Amino acid sequence: VVLCSTSEKAVGVLEENEAPSVAGQEVAVAVGGIVVIEAGGTFASGDPVSSDSSGKAVVVASVAVASGSGGGATTLTGGKLPVAINGYAIDKSTASGQFVRIKLV
Repeated sequence: VVLCSTSEKAVGVLEENEAPSVAGQEVAVAVGGIVVIEAGGTFASGDPVSSDSSGKAVVVASVAVASGSGGGATTLTGGKLPVAINGYAIDKSTASGQFVRIKLV
């Protein structure tokens, strides 16, 4: 099992509290629905979440997206990159280490 790194798209969420300690050990993975995860920071209910370097849920950062070409390019801000979104927070997180529900996407 390889945990996600920062802003990486997850295949699923481990259904156990700990990653396996033995190579090749089978694990249960949730790939859809509502799961309980550990937060890596604060976020509000409804926020899109991704992963931090420890595989914990963090709010997806806003990004600037440039479009167009040459001097007429338009910059849009506040967008969210869909590839980084692993789910949407059902519960708010007020601190790192809290366990909250998210809806996987």
